[in-house]
Amino acid sequence: MQTIRWILILGVMVAMLALLTACSGDDYFTDGDESSPDGDTSTPDGDEDNADGDADTDVPDGDADPIDHDYEITDGDTDATDGDADATDGDADATDGDADTTDGDADVADGDNEPDAEIEAEIETEEELEAEAEVETEVEDEAELEAEAETPIIYSIASVTQTFTDSQYGQDGLPVQIHYPTTDAGRTPALVAEGAFPVIVFGHGYQESPEDYLYIRDALVPLGYILVFPEKLSSSATIDVDAYTADLRFLLNKMQTLGTDTNSAFYQHVLPTSALMGHSTGAGTDFNTLADMLSTRRSIENIPLTVVSLAPLGNLDDAVPISGVWPITAAATAERPSLIIDGGEDCITPPAMHSEAIYDALPVSVRKYRVTISEGDHCGFGDPSGPGMTNCEAGEYTYHHCYGGMPPVNSQGATIGAAAQNPLVTNLVVPWIEHYLKNVPDAWTDFESALSANGLAYEHSDPE
Repeated sequence: MQTIRWILILGVMVAMLALLTACSGDDYFTDGDESSPDGDTSTPDGDEDNADGDADTDVPDGDADPIDHDYEITDGDTDATDGDADATDGDADATDGDADTTDGDADVADGDNEPDAEIEAEIETEEELEAEAEVETEVEDEAELEAEAETPIIYSIASVTQTFTDSQYGQDGLPVQIHYPTTDAGRTPALVAEGAFPVIVFGHGYQESPEDYLYIRDALVPLGYILVFPEKLSSSATIDVDAYTADLRFLLNKMQTLGTDTNSAFYQHVLPTSALMGHSTGAGTDFNTLADMLSTRRSIENIPLTVVSLAPLGNLDDAVPISGVWPITAAATAERPSLIIDGGEDCITPPAMHSEAIYDALPVSVRKYRVTISEGDHCGFGDPSGPGMTNCEAGEYTYHHCYGGMPPVNSQGATIGAAAQNPLVTNLVVPWIEHYLKNVPDAWTDFESALSANGLAYEHSDPE
């Protein structure tokens, strides 16, 4: 009975040992541990080799499992070694990763360079665009300035009447009309436009007035000229050329004085450049005035730069009553460029006796033109609606060169009339004045073009 008990106990112990062995054994073994999963060479059940490489030993089969287990641990170490290798590979990978990281750094470095280059390129492009824009703006500004310089300002016309008591007439005074450019037409009296302007003194014809030459005013004042008309001659019973000469000279100098007078509306608005212009008696007197100023020039005087003469009186013997120095005589010393315009049908101052004789007397050292309006007449140089037109037309029936037979009949040929004659005059006068008083580009070309108009003939001497 006791024996049975020990047998049972021994069996239980063997069973427990087997169970423990089964639970603690490696799963790598299969069928007597013939192979390991890592491909190690199979170990025969006879245990020819042990894990530590000792010579074969006859070991009971029961000991095989622990020996095999030790082997597997060794294999496990090998696996661990492999694992270390793997780890090493992992390190290599990590190294590669570092290399990649290094590459990444290089990429980052490259990336850093690329944005910098792009920014620099953008900055350079912006600077170039700004520079181009500045150049374009400068060109546009220059073009605008040139356009402004080429396009004249068109002013409104303002007028004032003054009587100068410091003239040769004393307290009786010299009445004048002054027409000037303004940009303040709504005010009375209107202010003179900003800037300074050349002066033109105009001597009107016998028994005519400034209102008979409004077309001249309308053509010149808007372009920036001050036009001055004396009125004294219109109230004279006789023609005194010398007195008229003194009036024109006085007005040229008076306008310069007003330009420096702080109490004058014309203060700082008068240029030293000037011209003489006129019709009939006034036109002839222009040459007397210029010659007088050249021969007895005063220190304060500015000599006119040119003369524009419309149907001038030249021969005083041909007019009654009249006195003074002949304009033909004065013309010989009137050394300034001169434009004479006459009418082919003028019977009051016929060109052959007056304008042609003055032209011939003018010095050959200066430019001179005589233009004839073939069907123009004496009265056609006045405004068709002017108050003196009636007197002028009456003279064409009563003056001895203008009629023949009894009763008096006008012996003139066909005329184009003042309405057609006026624009022919201004087309010549305006560019001539613009050329000499303002040196306007292309003004002389415009004058030469105007000479080609139908119904005009001209002669000239042109040393310039």
